[in-house]
Amino acid sequence: MARERTGVAPGVQRPRVTVALAGNPNSGKTTLFNALTGS
Repeated sequence: MARERTGVAPGVQRPRVTVALAGNPNSGKTTLFNALTGS
């Protein structure tokens, strides 16, 4: 099984981050999300 290299020692958990994009319709939320994720 392949291991993902994260730069964190085994057994150390990184904090989970939640981000929300909220705004009016047709204000560019999807465009911003695509630019940030490289989609």
